Amino acid sequence: MPRHVLSVFLAIAVLGFALPGSAQAARPNDNKFSFFKPNDKPAEAKGAVKVEISRDAQKMNVYVGGKLKHTWAVSTGRKGFKTPSGAYKPTWMTKMWHSKQWHNAPMPNSVFFKEGFAIHATNETGNLGRPASHGCVRLAPKNAAKLFDLIKTHGEKKTRIVVT
Repeated sequence: MPRHVLSVFLAIAVLGFALPGSAQAARPNDNKFSFFKPNDKPAEAKGAVKVEISRDAQKMNVYVGGKLKHTWAVSTGRKGFKTPSGAYKPTWMTKMWHSKQWHNAPMPNSVFFKEGFAIHATNETGNLGRPASHGCVRLAPKNAAKLFDLIKTHGEKKTRIVVT
């Protein structure tokens, strides 16, 4: 009996169902459900920033509000230093960081997304378009500055970073 009561309570709390005789029962049903097909995606939120990084193509696409704004060459992790795949939110950002792990290497316009991995500027622009880093995603300095400013403007919470 107690399990049944708990199940009913959870259904009410989580799904918002009203019990007959409750104050909510008199209101019209404004619970609207939307079901997507497996490949359907909801529209990007207005002003949201999506950063798509392809390790195979060594390219980054930047979308704002669902519209492609930039495509840039990148360098991801070279052999033995793989850039992690997955979907992330920025964890923190800084205009200038120096790597504690890699001989105090400068990392301007850093957008950290997983542990010590970041998107940041590099002066080694001749390596863009091929894997060359210790796992970070490197960009040309002007592109890293644009990305940093875009994320700051639209908000870290409204930014999604996807690495494939």
